[in-house]
Amino acid sequence: MDQTSEYSVIDDSDDVISMSSKHTIGSSKSIRFIKSHRQTEDTIVKKIIYYIGLFSHEVRNMLDKANKKAGGEIKEEDVDLDKLTPEFVEVVLRILERYDLIKLCLILCNRFHLNSKLG
Repeated sequence: MDQTSEYSVIDDSDDVISMSSKHTIGSSKSIRFIKSHRQTEDTIVKKIIYYIGLFSHEVRNMLDKANKKAGGEIKEEDVDLDKLTPEFVEVVLRILERYDLIKLCLILCNRFHLNSKLG
């Protein structure tokens, strides 16, 4: 018989770390960690920016500048969220709004603490 327990822990940086514990009778207990909320949010934002960069020359050029890389193919791991300027985030938000991708706008605003852009 399997028993599974889910836990969430909030650490000092307000990240939520989830983990599950599975225990099977006759076996040792195993714990599986799941990415923190912040890591998951960062992954989603990187994907948003990467995919927009595939069809927007403006975003691609701004990414190249942020990464000090010209031309070449942009890879998802090349997106460094700490190097992005507020102007860059504004451009991405405008593109998302143009296509009515409001939920993605909310994720982006939440990641970059742009509460003034909500609503």
